[in-house]
Amino acid sequence: MFNVPICLMILVSGLSSSQTLPDQDLRLELLPTGEKLLHWTGHPELTYFLQASPDLQDWTWAPNIEPGLNGPMSYEVDGPSAGGFYRLQYTDQAPAPGETVGSADYDGDGLTNLQEITPRPRPGGIVGYTNLKPNIQTNPLRKDTDGDGLDDKWEEDHGLDPTDDGSRDINNGPNGDPDGDGVNNLGEQQAKTDPKNGEDFPIQMYTAFRYAYGAGDTVQAEGSWGYYTSHTYWQPATSTQSYDNYFSLDILASKASATAFPLDPGPLAQGQPLLSTGVYSHCLTTSDGSLAEGKIEQKRIWIKAPAKPELQEYPFLKITEKRNPFGESPATTLSSEVVIMKIQPNQIFSDPFDLSVIPDSVSSFWMAASCRLIPIKINIHEPNKEPPSDGVLVKAGEKLVYEITNESLPPGISVTWDYKILRGDGFFEVWTAFGTGNKIEIATQSAGIFKIRAKIAIPGQESPKYLYYVRERDDPHGKDSAGTMNPKYKKGQIQFVGVTEGELQLGIVKKARSFLGSTAYSKSVSVVATPTLTAGIGSNKCNIFVYHMATNAGASIPLDVAGSPPRAFDWYDSKFPISGWAWLFSTDTVKPGAIVSRYMEGGSLEDIFLDWDVHIPHTSAHVGILDYDGAWINAGPRNVNRYPHISDAAYQEAHYRKANIPPP
Repeated sequence: MFNVPICLMILVSGLSSSQTLPDQDLRLELLPTGEKLLHWTGHPELTYFLQASPDLQDWTWAPNIEPGLNGPMSYEVDGPSAGGFYRLQYTDQAPAPGETVGSADYDGDGLTNLQEITPRPRPGGIVGYTNLKPNIQTNPLRKDTDGDGLDDKWEEDHGLDPTDDGSRDINNGPNGDPDGDGVNNLGEQQAKTDPKNGEDFPIQMYTAFRYAYGAGDTVQAEGSWGYYTSHTYWQPATSTQSYDNYFSLDILASKASATAFPLDPGPLAQGQPLLSTGVYSHCLTTSDGSLAEGKIEQKRIWIKAPAKPELQEYPFLKITEKRNPFGESPATTLSSEVVIMKIQPNQIFSDPFDLSVIPDSVSSFWMAASCRLIPIKINIHEPNKEPPSDGVLVKAGEKLVYEITNESLPPGISVTWDYKILRGDGFFEVWTAFGTGNKIEIATQSAGIFKIRAKIAIPGQESPKYLYYVRERDDPHGKDSAGTMNPKYKKGQIQFVGVTEGELQLGIVKKARSFLGSTAYSKSVSVVATPTLTAGIGSNKCNIFVYHMATNAGASIPLDVAGSPPRAFDWYDSKFPISGWAWLFSTDTVKPGAIVSRYMEGGSLEDIFLDWDVHIPHTSAHVGILDYDGAWINAGPRNVNRYPHISDAAYQEAHYRKANIPPP
């Protein structure tokens, strides 16, 4: 509890610089009954947060948030009479429509205001640090509580302590590398990879340079064009610009250098990778035909990624442009193409790719040419939000942004967006176009599970390049009870966009996803299923998980006369009526939020189908909730996971039911 203060302070967050700070008149009142009240003058446009500390260092957030009132406000505090400190923090940020001061996220870190001030277990525990509190709170008015460049929610999601900038444990800070993959936490956050998975990190680019310099060399004038026909010199990237020991080269005769490129990154891999992907090459001429300055630069590029048993491919857009080196005129695209950098099986470095621009001519007084590689991938996200790390889930009618790169594409390159929709039998409908452009924003028209691709057409290339929406990381919940990963959920595999029919179905999926990894429904625990039913230790609880998730999201599922929810086989059996839930055929388009079930080995199919008019009780089945990508969210023997997928061979005969509520 809070101590009696010997000091009162007021901190301000979020007020515009032109706004006059209101007088809060913060004061303490000690009542004869021993109660202690903090008083201040409220303002309706503000939100108030209260903190207390025994020593001005260890601050604790009060367990509630006060929306401003127009007049006196107070808050009861308690604690021993030894003394302490209080401070009032306020901001003029306001909740969005439909939010409260508790459910809003003022600092935009992905945690609500109430979540931030609620004590929760310290990530990583307190082993070896006996002076630490077991629980933490974070600052609801600061996206990065400890100021280390890592967002609070990102740190908590990945088991890092958002209150430690690395000074206590380096693995919690921006330079920490808890998985030892060579990429620090800051780099993993920027790339949206897992800092605790050594096989999940961003590709890195390693580059070897070589240059050609010329000064005062002559050029041969042909009409209005100037050409290199004289000699200039190559030097290693590590050399200084000196004419001693240069290598002579006729640029038009050969583009090979006397300074050979290395065949592999070699020692480059030991240092910090160079992330620049551009090549700048220019030939500066004067009007009398003499060369004022010449510089040509070539690069050999490798990318590094985790060794995999299969071929890995990374697409880049290569663009060659003619431009004024001083930016006095817009660039003109000379050529563009999609190139694929490949990492062979069980290797960590790609095949080398040589990037060079040696312009034959210049068309104006100061002109140059440049060549650059743009990494291209599909990003799909809601407007004004970052792309999610594990796929997209929205309800029908909501807008999504589809983009393949943050950079503008040269004129002439066209992008067409296609989708395929997944059926309940695990197969897809045909590709259907739904938009054009490098970046489009469009509302979802219907519900379903969608595979997305972008078709990139480039002038001069006969066949378009297809770019698919793929997974950015391995799914941490895509393993079965034995720890085997479903290959569909590995990094680089097809990713999906899931669209629910409405808010109810969206809520069912989100509720189920919040339990991923939980052991609350494992066979090793006892669970109160309904007021009259408890599922004991050793029992499977997949049907209880479905019942709890759906009803907690607002759906209605009937109980039988004994107060039991439908069993797994009840969901599977087409002859068993479940009020409020409509039956779907396997060839139907299935939507996230549907209840999915399948027959399991151990029962007799003859018993099931002997008489279509009679429902035969049966328990050899499994049931779950359909996720955004066709995965089952289900309670397995050990935890809640997403291991099965409806396109897996054993699950293509699954049955489906949906809440029989029309979309809004």
